[in-house]
Formats: sequence, C-alpha cells, structure tokens
Amino acid sequence: MKKKLFILTLLITSISYSQSWNYETVTSDFDGKYKIARVYGTGGEYPYTKPDLVVVKRSNGTMDIYVSGVGYSGCDNRFVYFK
Repeated sequence: MKKKLFILTLLITSISYSQSWNYETVTSDFDGKYKIARVYGTGGEYPYTKPDLVVVKRSNGTMDIYVSGVGYSGCDNRFVYFK
C-alpha cells in the first residue's frame, strides 16, 4: 500500500508542476508545412503576466525560437540558455 501511495503522490506532483506544451502541424501556401510547439509560462506583475515560448520547425529542417511576454531584455547583459 505504501508503494502505491508513493507512486500516486509522485504522479500527481509531476502532473501539477509540469509544463503544458501545445503542438500543431500547419500547412500554408506561403510557408509550406511546419510544426509549432508552444508553452505559456507563469508571469509576474503586469504587463509580464503571460510569457510565451514558441519553437517552429520547418520542413527544410530549420528551426525558429520565439520568446515573448518577458519584457524588455536589451540591457543588463541578459541571456537565455537552451539545453
């Protein structure tokens, strides 16, 4: 019984603290076929209430990464690291 309770607790914790990615395959006459993966984060104070990370993979193998809703990042030596 302890083992089942531990697994249930672990499952609930991982679901409640996990990210919810949205996936979509798009076909357009202009851009061709590409895939989009998007996740919304939790923000802070207004206007940074809904940060957004978008990864676009095109049919030719190139990728685009967009980050929005995180405020101005042009100063103070800010970096974004992807692992």
